[in-house]
Amino acid sequence: MCGTAARTFYDHKVRQVRDLSCGDTHVYLEIEVRRVWCPRCAAVKQEKIPWLADNPFYTKRFAFFVGRRCRTAPVRDVARELHLDWKTVKELEKQYMREQLRKAGTPGPRIIGIDEIAIRKGHTYRIVVSDLLRRRVLWFGGRDRSEASMAQFYAWLGQKKAARIRLAVMDMWKPFRNATTTSAPQAAILFDKFHITCHLGDALDAVRKAEYRRLSALTAATVTRQWEGLPVHEWSVARIEEGRAKTLHDLRIEEFMMTDLFTVHPDEPLTLVVHLMDWKHVRHIPVENEQGKLAGIISWLEIVRHYGQGNAQPEAAPIAVAAVMQSTPVTVPPETSVLDAIALMRKERLDYLLVVKDDHLVGIVTEHDVLHITAHLLEQQVPASPHGV
Repeated sequence: MCGTAARTFYDHKVRQVRDLSCGDTHVYLEIEVRRVWCPRCAAVKQEKIPWLADNPFYTKRFAFFVGRRCRTAPVRDVARELHLDWKTVKELEKQYMREQLRKAGTPGPRIIGIDEIAIRKGHTYRIVVSDLLRRRVLWFGGRDRSEASMAQFYAWLGQKKAARIRLAVMDMWKPFRNATTTSAPQAAILFDKFHITCHLGDALDAVRKAEYRRLSALTAATVTRQWEGLPVHEWSVARIEEGRAKTLHDLRIEEFMMTDLFTVHPDEPLTLVVHLMDWKHVRHIPVENEQGKLAGIISWLEIVRHYGQGNAQPEAAPIAVAAVMQSTPVTVPPETSVLDAIALMRKERLDYLLVVKDDHLVGIVTEHDVLHITAHLLEQQVPASPHGV
């Protein structure tokens, strides 16, 4: 094994080695393998036979035949065709690939592409370097995607051939960029468009959020100064702090109440209310008198209770809304905080609140609006998922 020639041998044995098949007949060569005493190594060594594969039970040309078959067929299919174990086929294919790399020699690429590939779960990576002009893989290795692993490629390529690189295409991973700048400083670096687009999207998001904060500050300042009752020419300049994210203590019920309301009069028939609820998909309808002031509220629960007690209305005597409605509903002013409104709904076990200003109905808040308020606050608290680079 060390290359020393010997005139005599220590012992020998006969071995069968598989060679290329003849048609559909497997061919085995019966050879004599000798062991010799090596005075240089002071040990008994087996002689090296150059035409045997790394697996000594197969000839080298049979190993290369297996490698060529694996270029066009999966390993499992080749193993089934040649009646071999798939692990044996894999090892013979590796020898064929090493021989192809030896014949090709170390390339001298001008334009390279650098990327990483995950080989198993748990962020275990290897680096892949390709020749983008010849469209072939040059190198696969490293222990991870660190700068030291990237430097192994340039060490394998050599300083002279690394100096011939004119362009390196990669993602925006800093270790790749640092290793390329150190080992091939003359090469221009081109980032792939996917990561450029990601950073552009992040920049647009930052600008959009900044503009949203400015608009929120302007809107919040306008509402605050309107409530102060000062003339417009006496308003102070809006500050960006006024547009900060609001909490339940800052939010007012008027910001979330529903103002597009359908109302009925006390003397209108109950059937009208039923049809109106079904049409608008609502469960509560306020009742106003002739002067436009709040007179009560009628909900689907009162209607169900009315008909559930066997009060089927005859066509000649329609039931009026006033007979079923609740005449003393719970009301709050528009400036009521959301926190106080929710506490009142929980205390009174209500699924609605009527918003009244100067004895006139201006809006209604239901449990659906409370869910909307909660979602609004959660969207402000939970940050968006960042783009991985």
